[in-house]
Amino acid sequence: MKIFEFQFNPKAKSDRFFRVFSFHALQEMPDRGDMYIIGELKNALPTNATFLDQLSTLLSREYYAPEKSSQNAGYTLKNALKKGNNFLAEETKKGNVDWLGNLHLLLLLFVPASQGYTLYFTKVGGMKLWLSRSGSLVDAGKSIDGKKEDEESVKVFGNVGSGRVVPQDRVVALTQELFEFFSKENFLQTITQLKEEKQFKNIFKSKEKEMSLLSGVLLFVLVEASHASNLKMPSLGALPKIKLPALLRSITLRGLSIPSFLSVSNAKKRMGILLLFILVLLVGFAIFGAEQKKKEDIQEVLKQEEMEEQERILNKIIDIAELKVVEEFNESFVAENFEHMIQIDGKFYFFGPSSGNISLFDSQAQTFEIILQSSLADFPADFQLGGMEQFAGNLYFFDSRTGEILKSSEPWLDPLSAKKPINAQGMSIDGNIWILTSENEIQRYYKGRYQETLHPAIFPPLQNAISLKTGAQIPYLYILDPQEQRLVVVSKSGELIQQYQSPVFLEARDFIVSPDSQTVYLFTGAKLYRILL
Repeated sequence: MKIFEFQFNPKAKSDRFFRVFSFHALQEMPDRGDMYIIGELKNALPTNATFLDQLSTLLSREYYAPEKSSQNAGYTLKNALKKGNNFLAEETKKGNVDWLGNLHLLLLLFVPASQGYTLYFTKVGGMKLWLSRSGSLVDAGKSIDGKKEDEESVKVFGNVGSGRVVPQDRVVALTQELFEFFSKENFLQTITQLKEEKQFKNIFKSKEKEMSLLSGVLLFVLVEASHASNLKMPSLGALPKIKLPALLRSITLRGLSIPSFLSVSNAKKRMGILLLFILVLLVGFAIFGAEQKKKEDIQEVLKQEEMEEQERILNKIIDIAELKVVEEFNESFVAENFEHMIQIDGKFYFFGPSSGNISLFDSQAQTFEIILQSSLADFPADFQLGGMEQFAGNLYFFDSRTGEILKSSEPWLDPLSAKKPINAQGMSIDGNIWILTSENEIQRYYKGRYQETLHPAIFPPLQNAISLKTGAQIPYLYILDPQEQRLVVVSKSGELIQQYQSPVFLEARDFIVSPDSQTVYLFTGAKLYRILL
């Protein structure tokens, strides 16, 4: 790979530190790849002059530890980030809170793969990461953006993104101030066409006056073919060589001695040698077959791992790094068997068709209140509350069995609507009413009438999705699919945006997405979790 590093006025302010670090795998473990870290610490005290150095050294040491060489690179990186979180927590306990809100860091890890690299990345704060391929630019950092600092925690390292980069791809990493200038001057698109240091310097010289006022760091990577294809398979050993003695004096078998061939007739002697030779061949073929099978098994495992990684990248799958228990409910709450929840004015409402009650939970005051469903509206006699949403000051109620939707106490669906959401799984509102059907399709209704059906192209396909959420301020549709342990995000035209995976989704019953799309609350029946996306 070609690496270009440019620092612009890094010492312009005494309380602002910039650092760029590069760490490389040991010769005996080249498959660990190369790590690059860009760090910025603003409003820093002199005592934190080495803060970025300490944190980056810790991350690299944990990732490249020889005893972890057999672990998957992504798994090892996440464990290293946990150690980073522990370091930050300890610094806070010591009273060093200078870095809170002022730390900006981007970590890039290039792991050799066939025809290129698998790129793992994570970021904190305002760092920017863009990828360019064949002239097209993609904001890669956006896929893991939005992780806010938890006021009750200093776990700043969260989601880890990954993707495949191939020769001639460009990876552009830069600080916030530099990114804003590049965007304004349309430099970002321009520099992705460059290959030589002189070209960069000529571009920057054309804006020398303006750039003299900037402070920041640019790291530019031009991807070249990796050495993965040159990595040798572990030696499985050669076929054993078995040398036959010229004259076999005696053969001992289970303690019995067979007279030497000198005392046997020539015919029997030749027959014995022939049988022995055949036996040796059979043993050799057996050993060779076993070794060949072992080699094929190793190759198959490596191939399978690579296919799985490519599949995750292709299907935009990210593992949830952190989640926190907001509340663990008592037995009487669990006995109500609530299946759904919504949030109104910061309070959680839990309800379901099997209970006539609604439990209102105030997470700030840590209080519970029970209200009757019948106190919210005049429901028809056989109405079963399978969905409830608030929009524009009105409450909407949904009977998933019959497909009936009430606005306050009045029917909302037009009798002339081409379809009715019978036996649906979920409802959500952003001005349109979105319905998740039992066939795992998404229907859109507007002003009481059916408008269209979306069939999201997702792999694995939706099979038993149970809930759908969106909102007027939320640009996407979120779909809960416990069977695949995932939360799927699609655009409102059905295009896949992201898939979040975690074992906790397996037990989930319902969820809520915050208006800024940065926080998800997950309800399992017994616990309420908070997840920062």
